[in-house]
Amino acid sequence: MAAPPLPDFDITPSLAPPPGVVPNFENPESIRTIIDFTLGICIGVSSLFVLLRIWTRFFIVKMHGWEDYTMIIAWLMFIAYITLGFLAEQYGSGIHQWDVPLSHFFKFLYLANVLEVLYNPVIFTTKLSILLQYKRIFCPHNSGTTYWLIHVLIWSNLLYYIAVMIPQIVVCNPREKAWHPYLPGKCLDLPSILITGAVVNIISDFSILILPVHSIWKLQMSRSRKYGVTAIFATGLFACVSSIMRLYNNVIFKTTEDITYNLSGVALWTIAEITSGMICGCLPLLPNLFRHFVPKIKNSMTWGGSKGTNKTNRATKGNDSELSAIRMDNMERKYMQGEYIELDGRPQVLPRHMVGGPENV
Repeated sequence: MAAPPLPDFDITPSLAPPPGVVPNFENPESIRTIIDFTLGICIGVSSLFVLLRIWTRFFIVKMHGWEDYTMIIAWLMFIAYITLGFLAEQYGSGIHQWDVPLSHFFKFLYLANVLEVLYNPVIFTTKLSILLQYKRIFCPHNSGTTYWLIHVLIWSNLLYYIAVMIPQIVVCNPREKAWHPYLPGKCLDLPSILITGAVVNIISDFSILILPVHSIWKLQMSRSRKYGVTAIFATGLFACVSSIMRLYNNVIFKTTEDITYNLSGVALWTIAEITSGMICGCLPLLPNLFRHFVPKIKNSMTWGGSKGTNKTNRATKGNDSELSAIRMDNMERKYMQGEYIELDGRPQVLPRHMVGGPENV
């Protein structure tokens, strides 16, 4: 028996509308304004923080490593992710599915699958950068409980994201059925895979958030500064909240037929999670940037002061430079003796039980 003819994809809605609703392909109801605002804010804020990080590490501190390279890679992939998000709007993202013709819906499903796969390397590389930064700050001697916990998180996250990404790639047999549902074949239960992945991702986010707090409170610094440093790392809390909201929207997505509209909530919270992770990874390095520019700003404000003041400044400039060099030499010598650890560019005294052999950070 011959297969029934396929409908005209350009004029057929991709979902039957609710009773009394007429499909509207020309000017449909949508949340595109919210999507555009979220995408624009997230790419702008994440780019600002990453560029400030690059400037600080490459041109001010002039010390950079894999935690910086991986963050740059994650940022470039995130730009591609956001670009695909804008493109998905052209094919129904944020629009009720009955207002999306089948021709657009198939392209939307293809982009959605690409975004689902791309999310895994983006978020893993972001977390890898954060964990490598923890290793540099808290484990300069490559030993101790924190060092091994960091490695456990790195490798467990790598295996987890690979395990989630493979089913997303081979979700259907043939693969084209993932974005052409009318083709014969079989597909995995993708919504259940996304929900399971979201649960594990929440555990991962909270583990990375909690990990540095224990090490911070072992450092010999004032209680007020411990609170301040903890607050910097606690910016990752919003990433955890975003993961929870992403899980919530995945549950909604599993129980709905309006894919183009409800999948937008998953996408927006995914983007918020990645952005929060990048901010969390870059924020601890920004004090170096402020300490570099604040003295210059103060000097520029007092440069036009009295001649006597300027003479005094010029007379003491050489002495100040010599004193600074002596202080830095003492810090370096004590660090090489195992007494200091780098934390945002400012050496901190370590408890004796955390001190190992000397090693450059």
